[in-house]
Amino acid sequence: MRKSNILLVEDEVEIGLLMKKYLEVEGYKVVYKEDGRQALNAFKKEVFDLLITDIMMPDMDGIELCQNIRKISHVPIVFLTAKDAEVDKLQGLMHGADDYITKPFSIREVIARVKSILRRYLELNQPVLPSTEFIYDRLRIDFTNEVVYKDDLLLPLRIKEYEILSVLAKKPGKIFTKSELFEKVWHDTYMGDNNTLSVHMRRLRKKIEDDPTNPRYILTVWGLGYKFVSED
Repeated sequence: MRKSNILLVEDEVEIGLLMKKYLEVEGYKVVYKEDGRQALNAFKKEVFDLLITDIMMPDMDGIELCQNIRKISHVPIVFLTAKDAEVDKLQGLMHGADDYITKPFSIREVIARVKSILRRYLELNQPVLPSTEFIYDRLRIDFTNEVVYKDDLLLPLRIKEYEILSVLAKKPGKIFTKSELFEKVWHDTYMGDNNTLSVHMRRLRKKIEDDPTNPRYILTVWGLGYKFVSED
């Protein structure tokens, strides 16, 4: 069985080599680069299943690297970013990143995120398993294989987009506050000025709704949160 191939980009060499070591212990193949330009050159020469990149780097930063990668690939991208760097997080998400890991982080957290992301990304190309499905109108959510269809066409949802939809759709009609959704999907404490959820919700609606400004599936309950429309 082929080892998953990870491209790791981190200009702090000590951190980069430590992450590379632990990922390799978990059985992954890891190519480590110290800046974005080196990473982009490596990406063009080799097939990778995941990109993990710092944002603040010399020569080419993580945002620019992400923009260049998105022109040629849909490979999952995870940013490493400082805890209070809210602007960096939002820029990354808006330019094509799938998730972020905040510094300082634990190696266990990194390994858990990597396993989850790769499982979803790689299993899309595996034989389809018998599924538990939720069907509403033209939307079909396959909870077993973690994929979503609209009019029987597979939607290119990113990991967090799927997880938001899954949480809402499993309890149609239930109102989830922004805090509840954030904690269920990101497993972190929600800060009132955090726009991460809003960015993902906007991207999700563009993919599942005919008219994102007049949503049919995910409704905003003003002053409270969001809900998936009740089957009733």
